[in-house]
Amino acid sequence: TGERDELAENLRATEDAKAEVEKNRDLIYDELMCEREEAIRAREADLELARSRLCDAESKCGFLDGRVSRLERDKARLKSAYTDVLRENKENAVRLRVRHDLFGSGDGCTNCSPSKFSLTEKLLSARVVCGKENGSS
Repeated sequence: TGERDELAENLRATEDAKAEVEKNRDLIYDELMCEREEAIRAREADLELARSRLCDAESKCGFLDGRVSRLERDKARLKSAYTDVLRENKENAVRLRVRHDLFGSGDGCTNCSPSKFSLTEKLLSARVVCGKENGSS
C-alpha cells in the first residue's frame, strides 16, 4: 500500500504539474492574443491615417489642378489682351505719324505722297507683326 500511496501522490503531482502547465499555456496564449489584437488595431489606425492623408492629398491635388487650369486660362486671356494692346499701340503710332505728316506742313498733304507713306500698308504690317490678320480683332 505504501507503493500505491507513492504512485497516487506522484500521479497527483503530475496532474497538478500538468494543470499548472496548461494554466501557464492559457495565460501565455491570452497574452499573445492581446498583443496580436493591439498590433492589428495599431495597423488599422496607421492604415486609416494613411487613407486620410491620401484623401487630403487627392483633394489638394484636385484643388490645385483647378487653380492651374484657371491660371492657364487667365494667362491665355492676358496674352491675347496684351497682343491686342500691342497691335492697337502700333496702329495708333501709325495714325499719329499720319496726322503729324498731314498737319505738320501747314498746307495739308504737300509733303505726303502715297509712295512715301501708306497708312493701309503700315496698319496691315502692324497687324501682321502682332499676329492679327486683316479684318480680325
